Amino acid sequence: MLVSCVYCCPILLQEAGQYEEALRTLYKRGSHIVDKLALKEQMAALFLKLNRNSEAQIKYRDLIDYNPDNYNYYHKLQESMGLSNEQVTTEKQMTELKELYAELQQKYPKAIATKRLPLNFLTGDDFSAAYTEYIQPFLRKGVPSLFCSLVYLYENEEKTKRMEDIIMKTAASLEEYGTFTGKAATDEEKESPSVLVWALLLKAHHYDQVGKPVEALDIIDKAM
Repeated sequence: MLVSCVYCCPILLQEAGQYEEALRTLYKRGSHIVDKLALKEQMAALFLKLNRNSEAQIKYRDLIDYNPDNYNYYHKLQESMGLSNEQVTTEKQMTELKELYAELQQKYPKAIATKRLPLNFLTGDDFSAAYTEYIQPFLRKGVPSLFCSLVYLYENEEKTKRMEDIIMKTAASLEEYGTFTGKAATDEEKESPSVLVWALLLKAHHYDQVGKPVEALDIIDKAM
């Protein structure tokens, strides 16, 4: 019961808007909280609410280190740095976001989040290159959830056109050459035949998303 009260008290203080008091309570009684991850999350959130951004950044980087594929940690880290996926209005903000994710990709090379989140703010050829790099490993592995991770991007008309161009070229290259490069290759260099199936499935999902269900069904028949 004591541990439960210690854990709930800071939450109630936060809900009442008493952020400084909530933080003091965590510092004072945090050693009694068994769930250390929840403790770190609460402290990070409080630092952010109190505009103690340097401390928030440290906490969110610690949390990312614990779970490199928790998208919320990245969003909060960006917020603590004054950066946003939704409102990249200056070249300086874009540069800072690119540098941040280049650093995070190097530190967490196996993380999906570090490769997916930049697709939210990248534009033009940078977007096309990042999108291509993002989808290829999923196609090789045959990951069914690939398209679900991309649906949000269809809200942007330019990105929709670029995705369509890449998807069509990828499927055509795999059909003709068995590669992603659009060039002939030796049998050892060719992708597995299953990669084409997953590329066609992505193509079908794309057609369905842009309002072409007949074309989507035709592609599915072809893949089968």
